Amino acid sequence: MLALENYKILLLVLFASQSCGNNGQKTGGDTSHLVDHHAEIITYKSDSTNELVLNFRDHSYFYKETNLPLKAGEDVGYENQSRGSFVIKNDTLTFFSQMPSQLDFKTDWSTSTEFLLLYQTNEELDTNSVKIYFDNIAEPQYYQAFELANGRVEKLAVKACVTDGDFGWIKTENDQIPLYQYLIIEKPKSNKLLIIDSVNTAHSYFFDFDHIPFRSFHFFTRAYWSYYDFTGLTFVLTDNRLKLTENNRLGRYQHSNINLTFLKQ
Repeated sequence: MLALENYKILLLVLFASQSCGNNGQKTGGDTSHLVDHHAEIITYKSDSTNELVLNFRDHSYFYKETNLPLKAGEDVGYENQSRGSFVIKNDTLTFFSQMPSQLDFKTDWSTSTEFLLLYQTNEELDTNSVKIYFDNIAEPQYYQAFELANGRVEKLAVKACVTDGDFGWIKTENDQIPLYQYLIIEKPKSNKLLIIDSVNTAHSYFFDFDHIPFRSFHFFTRAYWSYYDFTGLTFVLTDNRLKLTENNRLGRYQHSNINLTFLKQ
């Protein structure tokens, strides 16, 4: 939890410094009129199936979307979640998602019996590259890479895409993880890497290399099967509503309840 708190503080400082450095221009005023200080934890809904909870005390958020079958014989229901932090600039909220589970990089993956999102591969790379292996449900040939810096996204070069190789295994305490598909990506100068699936745009993955101490690893996309990454998404906040903007959206959540207007409850 200490690492998460430090991460939130880092993001707040980053965006605050950006606001102050805009050629001395006014930022557009205070957002205190947008927040009910008697209800610092505020719930918004865009549909009967979802809720977005904003905690203005610590700038954290939690999103939950539940779909239950209406009657026997229909497809099973699902519940998708997302959690993380947000920063406020004028009337705009920018979101940064945590990974689905906490990462402890002091863990020795070779002896760990816990499921880990990332497994280091200890490969030598040039200083300007990142190599990510993906699990068997991933389709990295459709992935695009972006750098997140100063509140904006810039496209990164995908230097190599291999989807049918055989590069051995990672042996853990109770498993063997095959290595057979990977991307080599230009390393973002900001250390903030966002990967987006250009086919299934509800799938995106955020890697913060200020907190990931290695640049070659295996990544389990299946951990995001029922999890949304909102990193970089911006919402406009008014007194009673919240609306997703096109800024940094990159086609994500086009046909989703997340694209509808969220109303304060």
